[in-house]
Amino acid sequence: MAKKLVSMLLALSMMLTMLAACNNDPVDPVGDPNDQQQEENQGNEGEELVSDVLNLVVDGVSDYVIVRGENAYISEVTASTELQKYLKQISGVEIPIVTDSTAPVEKEIVVGKTNREADGEFDRDELGEDGLVIKSNGQKLFLVGGEQRGTLYAVYEFLEAYLGCRFYTVDVEKIPEMKTIILDKIEEDKQIPVFEYREIDWTCYSNGYLCAKRKVNGDFAHGNVEQYNRIYEEVGGPFFTPADDGHNLQRIIPASMFAEHPEYFALNENGKRTTDQLCFTNPDVFQITVDYLRNLKAKYPYSTFIPISQNDTGGYCHCDECEKVNQEEGGVNSGPMLRFVNKVAAELKDEMPDTYVWTYAYQGTREAPINTVPEDNVIIWLCTIECCFSHTFEECSKIDHAENNDQKSTKSFVQDLKDWSAITNKLYIWNYSTNFSNWCNTNPNFDVLLEDMRFFADNGVSGINDQSMWGQVGGEFEELRCYLLSKIMWNPYMTKEEFYAHMDDFLEGYYGKGWKSIREFIDLAEELSEPYCWGIYPDADEVFPWPEIIKTNDSKSYPEDITADMFRNYETVDWSSYWHWFKDYEFVPQIITEGERLFADALAAAETDQQKFAVGKSALQVEVIRSYFENKRLNTGSQAIGNIFTNFNKANPGVLTDDEVKTLRIPVIRFASQQVRNAYAEKNKALVEKLRSYGVTSVREGRSIMNIDILDLTQAPADWQD
Repeated sequence: MAKKLVSMLLALSMMLTMLAACNNDPVDPVGDPNDQQQEENQGNEGEELVSDVLNLVVDGVSDYVIVRGENAYISEVTASTELQKYLKQISGVEIPIVTDSTAPVEKEIVVGKTNREADGEFDRDELGEDGLVIKSNGQKLFLVGGEQRGTLYAVYEFLEAYLGCRFYTVDVEKIPEMKTIILDKIEEDKQIPVFEYREIDWTCYSNGYLCAKRKVNGDFAHGNVEQYNRIYEEVGGPFFTPADDGHNLQRIIPASMFAEHPEYFALNENGKRTTDQLCFTNPDVFQITVDYLRNLKAKYPYSTFIPISQNDTGGYCHCDECEKVNQEEGGVNSGPMLRFVNKVAAELKDEMPDTYVWTYAYQGTREAPINTVPEDNVIIWLCTIECCFSHTFEECSKIDHAENNDQKSTKSFVQDLKDWSAITNKLYIWNYSTNFSNWCNTNPNFDVLLEDMRFFADNGVSGINDQSMWGQVGGEFEELRCYLLSKIMWNPYMTKEEFYAHMDDFLEGYYGKGWKSIREFIDLAEELSEPYCWGIYPDADEVFPWPEIIKTNDSKSYPEDITADMFRNYETVDWSSYWHWFKDYEFVPQIITEGERLFADALAAAETDQQKFAVGKSALQVEVIRSYFENKRLNTGSQAIGNIFTNFNKANPGVLTDDEVKTLRIPVIRFASQQVRNAYAEKNKALVEKLRSYGVTSVREGRSIMNIDILDLTQAPADWQD
């Protein structure tokens, strides 16, 4: 694979990038920095010149002040204090903070909007709320941006790109130590995000400061608006303020209204009303929805983002009016849905001028209508739930369809995205980058993340939400995945080499000296899984090839050591040694054997408790895959004991009496099955306890592992709890 050829160059590339930002090596500067400063400030004839070199800290001393606005926005205050804090951690020097009400001095780090900038020096309309600029002018360093979040982003970007800081997770950061910080002149470094809305809906990004450090601005809240406090005002506040969760039509008109008003609900293709969806052409449904949204706005007047979002089912309405609209729009279910949403949005537009109405293009409504376009205050949120996630969206659509005709899009996801993009300038994506069947299973799709994000950017997408284990902790590589997602959401046009350089940088900073073993595991997983397609609910053997089942013995055979007394005293026999008499897997999958070796190597190299914990947590994925494999092995041998019993009696007639044959066969099979399953369950019990020791409380959406008494540990992890 191409990325393997360049992997040895990637860490060097990032090191050179960091060093290029600094005029001298801050840790071990060449010569006396004070002498150098004097030389740079003198002309040939001894005249003092203005230097463009920024001597922020020289040998543990700084002449600089940090300047923020007298009436700075709250997040700009945070920006100045965060800059002061990290500069002190780096250099040991606490640079004082002043406001722009003080008289200007020569050496200033200007943070945010102040009277220090010349008129028109920064185009704040262009920067919006999130754009940033880093530049120097003489001895002044400017870290500015959009007032809401951009200035804070500028500070963190400066610390990361120019001083070598890394913000890997909430608890893991890399802060270099430099007694001297000297920077060359910084030409205007302007960054304006491609996507206006960027959300990583993973639990490890539930901290507002980490979101700001990673330039993540979304806070969807998942149905509980009171929980909407992840990205609080201190760190810039969120891009939008939600007033309700998705799939909210079930709350607008709940199923409890069906008995009295079945006409509010969808008429399915069989002519029966169901509570799956609503009838979008019913006038009462329209008015109830309008009133519901008005009440939401009154309850949460600060909200700017209100859903009218279909239920999480199929079963769209086929009444005469809905079917008429459906046909006018090309035979797609999104036609009645979008017309309904448009009508509600138009009704509320004047009284809620600052509020968008959004709706999903999801499952049966994924395909765009051919005539109706979204209103200006309507956001379309296109979901990727049916897609193949092992290859890029442009490469693969093998499983890009739902299962029943009422939900199926007739086009690929790529075409559906392009169709929606052509009719709206407010297209968001709801994406999925984890395994929803098991959050601890290896999900080797790092090699497609960048290309998919660039595809979104190239096709008019303006917002991204990547959903995963909200409210839960998983194994696998959630911290790494979130770090990389934040990077490519901000800059989807980075090169593949830059992407993998960020990966290697994170791996080394987070896992320690054994990081190359973990990188080798990631590359192996991607290589082994590359030929296969999977969606968001794959079993482990859909992602990785299991070994072929081999025939161990002839189907009419039985073990030579089997005796009649063993059947008579079956409860004293270890039947596990006969479980795979007829067929078995000859080899353990490479992802398990190599995975165990590579993670053991990484753990042996880990030096700190944090690194050992990080390696151990990510190593859980291999143990979970082994559990799946062991379950497959048990299923392979499930008929063995019964066949052995039958073959023994055919070959040895009369050794067991007819009554014994009749009465013993089923108990023997049941006992043997229970025996091997109980042994498997004991291994799973130990695995559950280990998962919980790393903070994992659920292996898949909606299925807790906290009450071990209700778990069926004789099954594979995805089926531990119904």
